[in-house]
Amino acid sequence: ESIVIFRRIGHKRNESNALNALAVALAGEGAFEDAVVLLRSSVALDRETGNRFHLGMKLSNIGQLYADLGDTSHAISFLHRALEVFDELDDKSGLADALSALAEVLIEQAGDSESAVLTLDRARFVAESTQDHYDLAREVGEFMFLAAEIMPTESRYGKARPFSYSRRGCWRLSQPEQGAACERQQTAKQEQFTRHEIVSGG
Repeated sequence: ESIVIFRRIGHKRNESNALNALAVALAGEGAFEDAVVLLRSSVALDRETGNRFHLGMKLSNIGQLYADLGDTSHAISFLHRALEVFDELDDKSGLADALSALAEVLIEQAGDSESAVLTLDRARFVAESTQDHYDLAREVGEFMFLAAEIMPTESRYGKARPFSYSRRGCWRLSQPEQGAACERQQTAKQEQFTRHEIVSGG
């Protein structure tokens, strides 16, 4: 309803924010396709109004949603667009996060481990430059996750798999009410890793 009101009175920035909030809620319920449609509409409004404040985050989220839908080419394309925006705005935290998401898509869906490692190396470098312990800790966790994906037979990495995490799927934590859904998703993934270790005898 708020979207209709903002559209009627011509408040495009507020309409964009409302579209984004609804997209986050839908993504939390697993309605990824609907969330993509709303986010792309929100991005179009941001470009129209020149509002770049949340543009990089929205483009990154669209890319991650496409990854959830199994659309690798669109996922990579939108994550690259997000990187361009984060670079232009010198948003190092957003840049590190999008790079990590891209690295995960590259290894899990594109099967390009070489590019994934290079991308993740850049993410770690960017995180270190922020001097933010939280950013750096996330990149270390993501590195361990991807290292386990690339080299599952290496015990020092394979054993870390149940304790590492996937970046994709947790972008919704920008909205606190979606935390529970994200936690359930990550718990399921950790259980999957544990089952893999048991089956493989790791």
